[in-house]
Amino acid sequence: MHAVLDRLTRFYGWNLRVLGIEEFEWACEQEGVSVLSLDVDAHGIYTSIDGSPVIIINPRVLPRARGWVCWHEFGHHLLHCGSSCAFSYGGKSKTERQADLVAACALIPRKLIESSTPWEIHDAYRYPIELCEMRFRFLTEVGI
Repeated sequence: MHAVLDRLTRFYGWNLRVLGIEEFEWACEQEGVSVLSLDVDAHGIYTSIDGSPVIIINPRVLPRARGWVCWHEFGHHLLHCGSSCAFSYGGKSKTERQADLVAACALIPRKLIESSTPWEIHDAYRYPIELCEMRFRFLTEVGI
């Protein structure tokens, strides 16, 4: 897990700066991941089609939530395509918590959460307070 997170940091600036949709699209291009916009029964899906990695984003996802969904699915690509990782947090499944970590740190890097309260980040970036509080818990309880 930590090797993947180190790679994310080195190549994409993950957890160092706020990453948006453009950075997500560039990272997918670098990783050979196709991104499709399809009306599916979920916000986003990570899958493989004909042996190639694909992230599907539902076009009905609101712009405010799009970054979260994109980076969450990218987390699945990096962490869950054929390997298991030793990381555990909270009540969701392990793979969902890991993808949440990738998304939360992509949107709210360490320096930002260290210098602001979750409510200040919520006010400045208009992220849902639940995301801001989740990111704070990742810092305080997991150290990331």
